[in-house]
Amino acid sequence: MAFDPQLCQMTIEQLDPHQLLVPKYDADVICIHIASSWSKLPLFAALKLRHPNCVFIYQEHHYCQAFVSQCVSQPTRFYRMLALTYSMMDKVFTVSSAQQQWLQQLFPQHSAKLINVGQAKQLDTLLELAPRTLTKPLMIGAYGRLHQQKGFDLLLQAIAQFSPDQVQCKLAGAGAQASYLGQLAQSSVHVELIGELQLIEPLLAHSDVVVIPSRWEPFGLVCQEALVAGKAIIATNIDGLTEQLLPMQSMLPNNQKALLQLINANSVAELVTAITRLLQYKQVTQLARPSLQLPMAIRTTAANRYDAVLAQWSHQLTS
Repeated sequence: MAFDPQLCQMTIEQLDPHQLLVPKYDADVICIHIASSWSKLPLFAALKLRHPNCVFIYQEHHYCQAFVSQCVSQPTRFYRMLALTYSMMDKVFTVSSAQQQWLQQLFPQHSAKLINVGQAKQLDTLLELAPRTLTKPLMIGAYGRLHQQKGFDLLLQAIAQFSPDQVQCKLAGAGAQASYLGQLAQSSVHVELIGELQLIEPLLAHSDVVVIPSRWEPFGLVCQEALVAGKAIIATNIDGLTEQLLPMQSMLPNNQKALLQLINANSVAELVTAITRLLQYKQVTQLARPSLQLPMAIRTTAANRYDAVLAQWSHQLTS
């Protein structure tokens, strides 16, 4: 994120989350991005004590409602930890309205400091991505951390129910589930794991549709990238993904709704249904249209999100 140098100067520092002897920074504002936990509360407290005149901002891009439902066995204890974290901050930035509303309901005492600044990347180069001419198999692209959160195991199970001449998939990324997903992919000749990418443009250029089967997703930058690239999208109806896709769905005519689909999380059956719907749409439109490209109005709307987020950050840093 690039700010006007006349507005502020920014440096990025990496801290050992478990160190208590923290450096003294020459700063007016300290923004914390580390995921909060019980073990990190002493670090946050040490930073506060070391910098009594600083404004402390916490960007909450880790936790959301679906995360708690999927991963937290003792929500009361977890919420107590979050409340203590937020109590040490002057402002807590959320990455989506859904996340902000969820936290405001949980922590009305911190409602005033919970500010939705959103999330975005500068993606103007993706606006230049040319439409992909339709071919016989539907080309699915999926990428991100190979982690339980992202739900790629569900996608591979869904793709296994199609033949290679119907659907092919390239899955990119690295992470804890790499070995497990590799085993799942061994039985599907139409799935290729291509490892971690330095650039996403080649994968997006090769794809008709991007599938985002996340189990939780506070925002989901992959969704913004796919929108700006003009790709059809199948994503789970959760958290920040819903917030990104619902307004874009309303910009499509009824006969093109298959290009942007929201489905329930943790459902292989719904992934199969959504892919089937897109295959049927592809067959109907292949003669009339050369690609499954989204309208440019949707692409530019998604790209403009970056300027809006940058403006919100600038406002908050100067207010």
